[in-house]
Amino acid sequence: MDVRYFEITELQAQTLIDHQVELSMVFYPFLPMDKTHAHVIVVRHALHLSAQEQSLQMWQLAHFLSAKYLDCSEQTIVLGRLDSGKPYIQSNNNKMLHLSMSHTAGFYACAFALNRAIGIDIESLHRLVRAESLAARYFSPQEAAIIAGANLHEQKLIFFRYWTLKEAVIKAQGLSLLSYPLSHWQFLLGPWVLQHAICTMTHPLDIQMDLLWQMQHREYVLSLAVLAATA
Repeated sequence: MDVRYFEITELQAQTLIDHQVELSMVFYPFLPMDKTHAHVIVVRHALHLSAQEQSLQMWQLAHFLSAKYLDCSEQTIVLGRLDSGKPYIQSNNNKMLHLSMSHTAGFYACAFALNRAIGIDIESLHRLVRAESLAARYFSPQEAAIIAGANLHEQKLIFFRYWTLKEAVIKAQGLSLLSYPLSHWQFLLGPWVLQHAICTMTHPLDIQMDLLWQMQHREYVLSLAVLAATA
């Protein structure tokens, strides 16, 4: 599975929601939306927006895009949550679209995929974190050692690469951060290629992953976890 990634502004997102502009005007030349891909939409929003306003716009955008993704009218789809709390979108033809959302300072992200559970996490690189001490407390010894061995500038980036991978995998499985210690999920970070990277889960090995994908932006790190399709 490949990833189609888009970054748009809050104004573009709102004009889509309000039907004031055609989808192709915002996402051209990335259309049509091939259902064999996972789609990631990152929206740059105004910092004055409250968490409630961000959440509302995320759900409105997800509702609009899912109708386009499923090729049906917005009136025939249902947005809801599974017992685990994981959001889903279902059309009147019983197709279930897996959905995951995340937000950080200045941005929110939505991810969609058919027939595959997904999880997404985005973290601002402007956040102040004690990367080395937090990694020593919450990450695996191998991951903590990699962060400790990096310079101060790289420590934050590597920390958020691991952190977003862990959160994305947890979300894809419909779990919470309290389900297992963060050290339970361990990863091998892949090299950056044009700001994208493919990573590998080294523990636990019984989880069938289709894709662990990362995006590095000058202001954020984003990770997407896609579980293997179920029969």
